[in-house]
Amino acid sequence: MRSRRAPPFASSCEWRCCRPEKELDNGGREALLRYLLDYDLSSIALNEIPRTLALAEQKISSLAPEQHRWLDTLHRASLPEDHLGAAEVETEVLYANYLAHLTRMGVTRKMSNTAFSEAPRRMVPGLYRKRLSITTSSGIRRPDGYEFPTLKECRRSFERLIGDDASWDEKAPDNWQEANSK
Repeated sequence: MRSRRAPPFASSCEWRCCRPEKELDNGGREALLRYLLDYDLSSIALNEIPRTLALAEQKISSLAPEQHRWLDTLHRASLPEDHLGAAEVETEVLYANYLAHLTRMGVTRKMSNTAFSEAPRRMVPGLYRKRLSITTSSGIRRPDGYEFPTLKECRRSFERLIGDDASWDEKAPDNWQEANSK
């Protein structure tokens, strides 16, 4: 039998009274093995990842830049330059807003306008692309744009995308707000 050194805290009363090594040497290892072999694992979902706050934080920190921008938009409940609160945004305005956000974040690798045009559709299944009608002082402009579903639907879609329930601010509005009424 090999000699064992006592741990640094061996002088404490707890160690002298308990003597775990003595218990292990006198059938403890066998008893532990029997306990582990007999333990019922059927009630434990080994393939299911526990949903914890740390997992949710990790998912958010791992988002692609365009997804992170969309999360910020959902938290603010305000689409860029949607001054009427109609949930309609020009594609060029959305792309410019995305580029400005990435510049503020310090991200150097950005999607092209063409590649970015597919990103909103992947994140918001009910997104509808259409020609907008914008009245200006010089007449009516007809740029390409997106008509977004309700804020509640967009948030639900985002939760499905990340596979977790996002925590929305309780004071946040339930509908899209005008861009200038933050």
